[in-house]
Amino acid sequence: MRDSLIRAARTFVQAFVGAFLASGALSAISDTGIVDWNILKGAVVAAAVAGLAALLSWIQNELENAGAKLGPK
Repeated sequence: MRDSLIRAARTFVQAFVGAFLASGALSAISDTGIVDWNILKGAVVAAAVAGLAALLSWIQNELENAGAKLGPK
């Protein structure tokens, strides 16, 4: 279970960083020097989506560790 959690945490970080960079938050901060709350809301949404991806990754990893066959036989 520990390995699955580590992989899920990595998935969370990867998905969050990707979504955060795609949101344009860094360019908006560098252009204006002010943090826009709408962009921060987008970062929260990115975190939620990353969390969902990590949860799905954890479930898949646990099923694979338990020996379940995913997909067609």
